[in-house]
Amino acid sequence: MRRFIISIFSIFLSLGLAAQAEDYSKKMLDLKWGSSKLDAYMAFEPYRAFHLAGQHIKDWGIFYSEDSTNSARIESIVLVNESQSVYIHLMYANDRLYAKNINWYYDAHEVEEVQGKYKLLNGAATGDVWLVHVSHGRVTGEERNVQSGKQTTYYPPARQNEIFSIQTGYQAISPAEGSGNPVGGFYAYGRLVNTQSSHLNDGILFPIPEILNMPINDIDAYYRQM
Repeated sequence: MRRFIISIFSIFLSLGLAAQAEDYSKKMLDLKWGSSKLDAYMAFEPYRAFHLAGQHIKDWGIFYSEDSTNSARIESIVLVNESQSVYIHLMYANDRLYAKNINWYYDAHEVEEVQGKYKLLNGAATGDVWLVHVSHGRVTGEERNVQSGKQTTYYPPARQNEIFSIQTGYQAISPAEGSGNPVGGFYAYGRLVNTQSSHLNDGILFPIPEILNMPINDIDAYYRQM
């Protein structure tokens, strides 16, 4: 599965995110599938601009398989960096990492910028070396409309008891009340799901990272109220 992580990193390299100012993207991708929340805290400890939203972990509760014979406690952490308008959402099943989501915030007038980021993400995904190899040269995504935006999902060939997916997208957030604006801003995002090293291989329906419907500066206060 190391090949998968290295391969996905090519998406972000193509966007120039390997620059020192955005080295956090590589740090997120380097988190091993199945690693713990403590591993994430230690990895991001040097990045002082990131902080744990609300200063607590979100407990989603216990999720069960359809026949109730298997279960997993789902938890998530959100790391926010307001100065660079980015947040990272990590999700865990029984303290094993199974989903990563990185989100860049854009103001409402930056429509071309967010659409451009989305196009770059899709172009990189369809040319990804690992996906091209396992898909026998034909990488295709399923695009759909979402809240004032778009989302494309890429799946490698099906593997028994495992789920892999890459999602790229952008979507609008609601405007502030009384602002008169049609949207309040946008998020462009890359979302990765890999259940191979978690406890989610036995029919358990599980959540994936959500795209928060609020500006980047409101995220910390939102989690503090939970």
